[in-house]
Amino acid sequence: APRQAIQAYFAEIIGRATCTRPTRGCMLVHCALEVAPHDPEFRRIVARELDEIEGFFCRTLRAGQQAGVIAARHSAPDMARLLLGVVLGIRVLAGTRPQKEFLEGVARPALALLGEAAPAGAALMPAEIPPFSLPPAMI
Repeated sequence: APRQAIQAYFAEIIGRATCTRPTRGCMLVHCALEVAPHDPEFRRIVARELDEIEGFFCRTLRAGQQAGVIAARHSAPDMARLLLGVVLGIRVLAGTRPQKEFLEGVARPALALLGEAAPAGAALMPAEIPPFSLPPAMI
């Protein structure tokens, strides 16, 4: 279920970004942009959290590539970095464009690189997602 785990991660962050209760955004992104450049300790903390998310993507991508359910045309580390960048972009964009369709449109091309492309307007994840360990940061 590696593909579904990655889709579930994106669906979760988009779901939280588009829920009706107001949020102040993502604390990790705020710290990365505002505090980390000026505070070496905070920079290390933020980097550690981002490494955890990247690690989740890399492990999951490798497992999917080995199982043949995720395309192997790009290396798992490169794809993990791309997905991390898309996650951060979604979190930033959600502050001014919190529309589900817009944010899913940001995620969809990156998720299409996993293999089969999801058609425009398609849900990012199937209705039933088997349990898979998601990193706690940014969820």
